[in-house]
Amino acid sequence: METIQYILKHLHWANQRILETLQNGQENKQANNLFSHIHHAENVWLTRLKGIDSSHWVARFIE
Repeated sequence: METIQYILKHLHWANQRILETLQNGQENKQANNLFSHIHHAENVWLTRLKGIDSSHWVARFIE
């Protein structure tokens, strides 16, 4: 469990850095799409780790 907590803390740190960079720079549609994809994928796995159905997240990838 300690490893998972460390990974989640690192993901939060990395996401914050990416978000700050995207907010402070020029609009880059490809970078925004990539970050959105990463964020949704993380939510899918976090949901699965909690033992909750992740199909609602997966459906967003397809749309």
